[in-house]
This record gives sequence, C-alpha cells and structure tokens, in this order.
Amino acid sequence: MALEFSSRKETFPNYRKYETTFAGRPFVVETGKLCGLSNGSALIRYGETCVLCNVTMSEKPREGVDFFPLSVEFEEKLYAAGRIPGSFMRREGRPGEHAILSSRVVDRPIRPLFPKDMRNDVCVTMTVMSLDPDNSAEIAGMNGASLAIAMSDIPWNGPIGGVAVGYVDGEIVLNPTKEQREKSDLALTLAASMEKIVMIEAGANEVSEEVMMQAIRTGHEEIKKLLTFMDGIVAEIGKPKKSFTPVELDHDLLADVYARHLDEVKAKCEQEGKTFFYASNFSVGVNIFFALNRYLAKIMNGFPAYDVRMTEVHHIHKLDAPSGTAITLAEGILENVERKERWTLETAEQPTDLPIHAIREGEVPGIHEIIYESEADTISIKHDAKSRAGFALGAVIAAEF
Repeated sequence: MALEFSSRKETFPNYRKYETTFAGRPFVVETGKLCGLSNGSALIRYGETCVLCNVTMSEKPREGVDFFPLSVEFEEKLYAAGRIPGSFMRREGRPGEHAILSSRVVDRPIRPLFPKDMRNDVCVTMTVMSLDPDNSAEIAGMNGASLAIAMSDIPWNGPIGGVAVGYVDGEIVLNPTKEQREKSDLALTLAASMEKIVMIEAGANEVSEEVMMQAIRTGHEEIKKLLTFMDGIVAEIGKPKKSFTPVELDHDLLADVYARHLDEVKAKCEQEGKTFFYASNFSVGVNIFFALNRYLAKIMNGFPAYDVRMTEVHHIHKLDAPSGTAITLAEGILENVERKERWTLETAEQPTDLPIHAIREGEVPGIHEIIYESEADTISIKHDAKSRAGFALGAVIAAEF
C-alpha cells in the first residue's frame, strides 16, 4: 500500500525532472519531491553520483553581526559509498578534511553574489546520497547548490556553474574520471557565470601557461552550456525573490575613517607617477601582497639591503607584532631577490638585512598597513576597518616610482 501511495503522481504535484548532458555524461535535476519546506531544493544525478542540495533562509536578519551569516555544508555519508558504520563507532563522525574543503569550494563562488547588506541566516546543505568515483560529488554539489538558490525566493545574483578540468596525455579533459585524475598533470576547478570566471582552484605538474589558459576557456564554455540549462529551469519554476531588511552601515565609523584618511588617499591619487590598486576585502588584499613579492624584489634588488625596510602600523590591541602577514611577505621578497647572500630575515628582536618595524596605533578604529620603503621607492599597503573580522574600506595600495 505504501508503494502504491508513493507512486501516485498526484502525491507530488510540483515534481519536475530535467535532463541534459554535462561534459559528455547525463546530468539530471529532480525537484518538487523532497525537502518541501526548504526555500529551494534540487536532487542532482550526475552519472551514478546523487547529491541532494537544499537552501534555507531565516525570516528575519540576525542582530548584532556585521557580516553575512552564510553556512555551506557538504555532508559525506558512508552509506553513499555502500558502507554502514559498524563495530564500536556506529555514528557518523565530524566532517572530514575533504568535506570541509568541498564546502569552501562551493562557498567561495556563491557568497559574493548575495546582497552585501543582507543579514538573514542562509544555510546551503549538500548531502551526498550516492557516490560514483568517476563523477565528482563536489562538482555536482556546486551546480546543485547554485540551481537550488537560483530557483528559491532568496535574493541572489546567480546562477554560477562549476567544472573540473584535467590534462591527460596531452589532452584537456572535462570532469575527469578517477583513473584520469590519478595521472592528470592538471587539477583545475572552475566556477563561472555567463560573463566571467569567478573562482579558480588549481594545482599542476608544471603545465604551460598556454595549456592553463586553454583549460580555463574550455571549462568556461562547458559551464555556459550548463548555465543555459539552469536558466531555463529557473524561468519555468523559479520563485519570486523575497524582500529583506537591509542593514545600515555604521555611518559614524565611516565618517571617522573618511575624516582621518580620505584627504590623504585623494592626495596620493592625484600625484603623477603612482599606481593604485583597490581590494574589496582583506583576503583580496593579502593576495595582492603576495602577487607583489616578485615585483618588489626586482625594485629593491638595486639597493643595498640596509636601505630597505618594512614598517607595519596596526591597532594597539593587535597581539602579534610584526604580524604573520608582514613576516611572510618579507620572506617572499627575500626568496626572489638575486643577491640572496645580502638579504636575510631574522626574528623581530635580532638584526636583519630587511628590518620589520611594528608600530601600534590606538587613535584610529583599526588600521593595518605595510610600507615597503627604500631611498627612491615607496609602496604602501593599507587596510582601514573596525576590526580584522570585517575591513570596511578594503585596501588601498600606492606605489611610487
């Protein structure tokens, strides 16, 4: 009787099934049968891999937070691979390293597409129901999560799509199988919208730039086909987006930062012979720091070591001085200079050829600045914010030559 009841189509009036081909394999989307109370839900079947993707949002914004409370969870279950916990430990343990990294891979491309002034709790959950080692559950989960959010009533500027790219025997392979991944010279994960690449995660066995660029282009073209498929689903069954209560900025803090630093920044921008970069948050700023290492090494290589110094200015309550960022950057520079015998890095208390000066400043809401300085060149990297948890104005980098 239960089987007969569950087989009736009228039991699931909103059930829909959509099929396409993704990287040469069937990609099936089912919705309307499971998780009816979620804001959006999609069951993704990619080959023999099956991932249930759900997204929910709270009705009201969370109070007392200055960030968007998004939670992304990638749940790996032993039963997905045909194993049942036995012996003494019968329960599933905490998320493993692979599950945590998979959650982060999905989090990175979807988070920036939510409204910046939304503070409602949003939870994205991807549960692996069945695992086929030849068809990546992470890629299926990323695409399923994107589709679930896009179909839902949660405000979001998506969808995005994801694909894995390998390089096997001189050929670019999309979503490589387990055997292909083991001998691939490239492990590339892409996430992209129709217009641009939004995330790249890669490791390679010294492939050329031409191969890497071709892999990115090939992956993006495949993602565009999948996004066209997703857009059709959203147009057919997508829900109208909800309105939300936007969170006001801390205008007092913003006015204080502007009063202290806006004129200085404008003055630097108006000077000739300077190059400026703007980073929207701390993590982007750090990436720019590291990208500048080789460039800075070339600039400073023409000067004696004792003519170059680093100065770090930060909040008075910051514990580490100099910070790990400053030390790591200095190490990166020293690794790239030609005359290594003249450049060394010691601890902050010992003499060094590249001294790092740490200055604590308690008069500002929060500042983190690294200055590269020589007799003729100065590069200043600055973060202004209320705390390290959220950098309000991002980073302003000025280079004078």
